[in-house]
Amino acid sequence: MKTTLIIVFSLVGICFGQTPQWIVYNESNSGLPNNFIPSIAVDGSNNKWIGTVYGGLARFDGSSWTVFTYSNSGIGIQNIECITVDANDNKWLGSGWGSFISKYDNSGWTVFDSAATNNIIKNNSGRTFDILADNGKIYIGKSSAGLKLFDGTSWSDLTPNLAGPFIYDLETDGLGDIWIGHWNNGITKFDGITWTNFNTTNSPLPSNDITSIAFESTGVMWATSRYNGLIKFNGTTWTVYNTTNSALPSNIMNTVKIDVDNTKWIASGNGSTNGGSGLVKFVSPSNVTVYTTSNSGIPSNDVISIAIDKFNNKWVGTERSGVGVFNESGIASVNNLAAKSPTFRCFPNPFYDEITFTTESFGEFKLILYDIHGRIVRTEISLNSTLVLKRNTLPSGMFGFSISQDGLIVSQGKIVAD
Repeated sequence: MKTTLIIVFSLVGICFGQTPQWIVYNESNSGLPNNFIPSIAVDGSNNKWIGTVYGGLARFDGSSWTVFTYSNSGIGIQNIECITVDANDNKWLGSGWGSFISKYDNSGWTVFDSAATNNIIKNNSGRTFDILADNGKIYIGKSSAGLKLFDGTSWSDLTPNLAGPFIYDLETDGLGDIWIGHWNNGITKFDGITWTNFNTTNSPLPSNDITSIAFESTGVMWATSRYNGLIKFNGTTWTVYNTTNSALPSNIMNTVKIDVDNTKWIASGNGSTNGGSGLVKFVSPSNVTVYTTSNSGIPSNDVISIAIDKFNNKWVGTERSGVGVFNESGIASVNNLAAKSPTFRCFPNPFYDEITFTTESFGEFKLILYDIHGRIVRTEISLNSTLVLKRNTLPSGMFGFSISQDGLIVSQGKIVAD
């Protein structure tokens, strides 16, 4: 086998290949200010906005990190439970505790507090669990304080229309109806006129504790129950999937997101370090894949937030281990791949003591080396168009790599340490 590898790489000469399935960002290897990630959102330019617990807000453009805190901005909050991007690319932030809602219009901050909202958002209104931007209106879902509405000018309280005041999730379907996931009160639908509540007494819901809602492109609704599995509603029929009738690893769920292929991605964190079941891919009851620390490069099994970017990369927030980025086809577009693609060569490959990366393109470049699970094992920066990578403590085996210039990935490939 060793001889075959030598022949293949000698013939190739040019460094290329598939990028790793996983990349991990945390406090030690990136500009992420905190490893506790309750919220992630993607804006129209594919920038990632990452909310932390008491670490502020991080923006990652694929190359550089910008962090907004009390000390360098007017953000107003640093414990960020939720992030929503509206149609004008404004970012709306909800607090992990307290009464503040913050808006960032990409140039400055507006903080809405009790005084600014005519006492609609009160000092004792608790955590903001979700914010929904819909047709110029902003809906605020809060714990123990119900549903608030901002129409761009004035604030109003919609809580009296609800079955209960504790809200976990706000979503809109393809028809423009608003769906509300409650804690202890099931699911509420608002079609603009009528409020309809579904609960365990009038529907097959397995529980009244609903942590998230998402919609397929076909209009089918999916929801997660905190302790009772995955719920499907096609407008007529309710179906519940759990560990007894599907390959789901657990009935504990806190978030479901749906990608462009209508595949369901479930965060199974249960609120304790590494205590969840990992990232769950649900295609059908019998077609379930679970990504954990034992079989993938995910940084923790306690997954608590998910966002999907325009390249179908999954951005996975964990309880205390930072962010994992995942794509089954390889993360070739995390850095918004540029059109420029200079030729890089690496030799010898396989290598024993050292391997040289070089390009005809002048200027420094950054090399990131990954193990077979997609975890970063080495980062090097060249001083010119050539970089010599010393083996040092690298074990024998195959490694993936990415090369970036000016913050853009321009080459990927694989090397073998002999």
